[in-house]
Amino acid sequence: MADDSATQLEKLEAARKKAAEALAEADTKLANFRKENRGPKLVELKKDIENYGFTAAELFGEAALAKAKPNAKGKATKRPLTIVKYKDDSGNTWGGGKGPRPAWVKAIQEAGGDMEKYRVSP
Repeated sequence: MADDSATQLEKLEAARKKAAEALAEADTKLANFRKENRGPKLVELKKDIENYGFTAAELFGEAALAKAKPNAKGKATKRPLTIVKYKDDSGNTWGGGKGPRPAWVKAIQEAGGDMEKYRVSP
């Protein structure tokens, strides 16, 4: 006698669950294997790189090296968001960069004032 659809569905769901459990177990074993063998493999790879004289460009390509250059010296790549170069007595500040000048700077300049009087010393 042929299985009805409910029985067939139960069998398929059970098979799927068993396969998912097997996959999870295989993933765990693979992760553990990689974790255990990572150190020795790294030593082996370093030795091969030295023995065969591979360059970083050969291993990682020119594009990967171009991305690494700006940070290669260990310098911070981020600048402070605002650099204050000018400050008035009211506490208004301006970085002196691109873009429109603040109203307080315009007012000083229109009155013929010297912005160097408001320069913040480093």
